[in-house]
Amino acid sequence: MMRSANAPHTPSEKHSLRLDDEHEDVRHLTSFASSLFALLASKESDAPTLAVSPISIIAALALAWAGITSDSPADKELKKILGVSSHENVASILSTLSPIGASFVSQGVELKIANSVWTRRSIRPSYVSLIEDVYKATAS
Repeated sequence: MMRSANAPHTPSEKHSLRLDDEHEDVRHLTSFASSLFALLASKESDAPTLAVSPISIIAALALAWAGITSDSPADKELKKILGVSSHENVASILSTLSPIGASFVSQGVELKIANSVWTRRSIRPSYVSLIEDVYKATAS
């Protein structure tokens, strides 16, 4: 199982984005989240309410993307769906949310992001290292 650390972190230089690139990627991820909400809201349901976390869905897709072979059909599809060039870019953007959430703690609001990867088989050590380095997650 993989869990994201709650502590804020700064991405390493090799995973940092230029401000223009990050702005464009945030725009694409926002578009993905809006499209997801529109799709879910258009579905008929007996449930009175629906709660969806686009941040969690984006983080889960990025964690899965991290384990996908480069230039594979799945890699190309995730680039297309999310509109960003790499899962590292998503990690960099997500890492900015913890400091934003921390600024509201004095007002009684706390943002905690926790994601997990569950598998029936063992996880490759290279994937664990990548997730620990890029997403500041821990394996247990």
